[in-house]
Amino acid sequence: MGQPRGSVFGPCHAVVRPEPYFQGCVFDQCYMTTSDTMCSSLELYASLCASHGVCIDWRGRTNHTCPFTCPVGKVYQPCGPAKPSYCYGSSNASLGALQDAGPITEGCFCPQGMTLFSARSGVCVPTSCSSTSP
Repeated sequence: MGQPRGSVFGPCHAVVRPEPYFQGCVFDQCYMTTSDTMCSSLELYASLCASHGVCIDWRGRTNHTCPFTCPVGKVYQPCGPAKPSYCYGSSNASLGALQDAGPITEGCFCPQGMTLFSARSGVCVPTSCSSTSP
């Protein structure tokens, strides 16, 4: 592929063949000169790697060309849980945190020590789930 063995995506090469994605990225850069196109190509390959359990923290190595902006109260993680834990409450159940189950994904997550209030809520609460409402 022409990349050094120590490349950012190197750990994934044994799991997802890089050649077709590399060739597509080169083609896109030659004919579509926006950084969005390059970022999409890199994001696609990183997502495929993550779907196979290989974390690639690549955004920091693009000299901020491919940013990932999170809303206030959330933090970017290159390898967060695809199914994050959350607290939940009902008249029949006490509050508790559900365990992560699934592959990794990049995205915006609750900061350390915090978890989502519910599966439908984007509000972060203390991991102890001591809050009864978001």
